[in-house]
Amino acid sequence: MFVVTSCFLSRENQSYRTAINGSWRLDEIAYEGYPGKYEATLFDDAPATCFTGSTWLFMNNNSTGSYELNASGCTNGKRHIRWSVYEPGNGMYLLQFKRTDARKRDVQGDVGYRMVIRSAAAGKMTLSIPITWKDKPFDVVLYYTKI
Repeated sequence: MFVVTSCFLSRENQSYRTAINGSWRLDEIAYEGYPGKYEATLFDDAPATCFTGSTWLFMNNNSTGSYELNASGCTNGKRHIRWSVYEPGNGMYLLQFKRTDARKRDVQGDVGYRMVIRSAAAGKMTLSIPITWKDKPFDVVLYYTKI
């Protein structure tokens, strides 16, 4: 006896995976929906200012990749990830990832991160992280350029 399974991705999911595939630079981080200046820590890793100018790699063929911080005064270096596009069923698509070691083994247990895919086309990608601070919702918006 054997079991046959199929991994079906919607056309939209496949389209986003194809658009995201490759190397990206995080050019800008903005905060929308709440006035003020913020210093957020992203992905339980480093201050947002350390991510500006970081390089990201998403490999569609095996769902792995990395991001590398290279800002002055930050704990720089490469972080390995396993990523996918998640469809929660409400017309929204999320880029999700978990950190791994160089051998693709999970390093954080049940911890993972999700970002709303606002756009991913023509060499530009915009992702957002919805958060709440002082009971007010707002978004941390990440602007990428393909390199």
